[in-house]
Amino acid sequence: MASDLITRFDGMVDELRRDPEIDVLHYLVRPPNPSEIAEVERALGYPLGAAITEFYEACGGIQLLWIRKTHEEYEERARLVREEVERSGGSFDEGWFYGGNNGDAMHPDGVILIPSIKRAFLDESFNNNSGSGVVGMLEAYKAALADPEAVIYRGFEMFYPTVNVAFALNGQPDPVLSAAYDRYEYDDSALIHFREYLELLLVSRGDAKRAFGFLLDSDRVGKVITHEDVGHWAPNE
Repeated sequence: MASDLITRFDGMVDELRRDPEIDVLHYLVRPPNPSEIAEVERALGYPLGAAITEFYEACGGIQLLWIRKTHEEYEERARLVREEVERSGGSFDEGWFYGGNNGDAMHPDGVILIPSIKRAFLDESFNNNSGSGVVGMLEAYKAALADPEAVIYRGFEMFYPTVNVAFALNGQPDPVLSAAYDRYEYDDSALIHFREYLELLLVSRGDAKRAFGFLLDSDRVGKVITHEDVGHWAPNE
């Protein structure tokens, strides 16, 4: 159940906080807003499926930012993150982090910024997927799933300002997420369903480099990543 998933996120963050080498800069589980689920599904014209709706019934999004104390810019980046959290009233602005060079300037080692369901699917200003990188993600999706009707709808999350994770919608529940790094070939995309994506975040503890390295491992590009793939992955790979 999704509530158990939130408990696992809490436990993962507790482990990070007990690690003397890690500074957890910000952790927030937003309260759920079930009316937004219905609003999004009405706008799309079809249900998003159990994995997505159960998650958003349990919370309104998750934010986690942490950094290793051995990071060469630890003090400066920790200060920037905490100042922005305070400025935003305790709920980090994902759009600000992903916009321009803000994320580059303050990017810590671990990042999970799952937006509200309404922001992810209906906010036209958030991670608007109009660039060539998203076109490549869409083509990779169509090739992998032989689905000519799929459309990349909107960016869902970004490990860095240059990394895209976006839902590819085809009018069916449980849409797949496509991930690509737009400094390389745009068709080097991995595909992962939402539940497995959450598992990946838990296993990696939000370590951006490790999680994205897993997604774009050469053995996984162009394939749908399974629960077993994530379960068997060692986070130090």
